[in-house]
Amino acid sequence: MKKIILVEYFKNNKNQVDKTHLVLSDYDQFKLNISDLENLKSLTTFQNEALLIESFKSFIEPRYIKRKNDSLDEYIYTLFRFYFFNEGYKLIPLDDFYIMNPTFARFKSNLRNETKTKKYPLKYLGNIEWAAIRDFINEIKFEKNHHLQANNDIVDLINRISIHHKSFVELEIDEKLTNIKNCNEFIIDKLGGPENIDYFKIFLDTFDSKIIRRYMNLLHAFRHFKENSIIERKNYSLNDKLFMLEAGIMIINHLYRSYKDKIIK
Repeated sequence: MKKIILVEYFKNNKNQVDKTHLVLSDYDQFKLNISDLENLKSLTTFQNEALLIESFKSFIEPRYIKRKNDSLDEYIYTLFRFYFFNEGYKLIPLDDFYIMNPTFARFKSNLRNETKTKKYPLKYLGNIEWAAIRDFINEIKFEKNHHLQANNDIVDLINRISIHHKSFVELEIDEKLTNIKNCNEFIIDKLGGPENIDYFKIFLDTFDSKIIRRYMNLLHAFRHFKENSIIERKNYSLNDKLFMLEAGIMIINHLYRSYKDKIIK
């Protein structure tokens, strides 16, 4: 897995997220000077997701030494929180983590209350020991919702034929839809045309070539830069685009599994 750079992840994904269940703070504007921004990038770059989660747990632990830059901490917290939200993580037992904790200051206060009520409901009536908070943090579980995703072989295939200079998983949703369209056409070409694909059989009598073609025609607007295509793209809501993305991933995943030997020749 490639490195996770939270600053870039936030920048690439911020505008396509439905914020109904994610309350962001003023810190999502990132009004930092260059030196702070570089420091932020170095502090939020991780080799893998497991290290990212452990770093978050360490970051939220109470400390005797006051941090030097509260604003920088707020930015770091925003990046962590946004990543967990966008990747479908649920933090157990932190209910309403994304709605109730828009700032790091608010989160620290709520974390003390969560520790009292959920781990030590009878022991602490006043201030709670930091050791108890650390124990509570260590027990937080990060469960990922398994949204429909392109399998690794498909991601590799898309990256190979893509005109973009980023991996499929880093692309904005419009770019992903363009790549799904291109990947579908690549697969069809490798199989010698749509007449060589038994859609009814591989999709269990659910989809035929006409339905697939009608779906793929929706994606034309994401590949062209004519005025009518731009207008058409703007008319699609985020929910529409998410449907197109999930449907496209399902289609090319199954096509690839069904005809893998011919596609990878």
